[in-house]
Amino acid sequence: MLREPEKMIQVVVPRSGDKLSCAVVTARVPQTFGDDCEASQSDTRLLLGAIQLAVTAWFRQSNRGRQVIEVANNFDFNLGDLAAEIGNHFTGQQQVECNQADLCWHLQQQDILSMNIDVYQSDDPHHGWEFDDKLYDELEVETQFPSRRSR
Repeated sequence: MLREPEKMIQVVVPRSGDKLSCAVVTARVPQTFGDDCEASQSDTRLLLGAIQLAVTAWFRQSNRGRQVIEVANNFDFNLGDLAAEIGNHFTGQQQVECNQADLCWHLQQQDILSMNIDVYQSDDPHHGWEFDDKLYDELEVETQFPSRRSR
């Protein structure tokens, strides 16, 4: 049986007001994901909308979803919670069999075939390394490549 062509959507999601934390969300979806939506919507916005629909349906339709939303006081279900809930059983290239009570089933109903969420956090803002730091010895490179001095 031939599988429908697929594509990967990847988005880096920064944590609100926190330069030290982010999540990288990688979702496997059908190639036709979002084809029936407005052209102005990006795949990443469509992915967010699909996740929101799936989580809302899960809260409404499953005992586990109701338990998650009702038990917590002053609770927001965010990417960290989603990553913990789906774990690592919903990743990879193979179609995962999910029970209707599982969040992964609701994600699949929104054409999210699999998803991986990697959360990155650092508690030390002064760890001595920035994204834009040069990854070479400036003095040595300027010595070896004198034309770089004028830049």
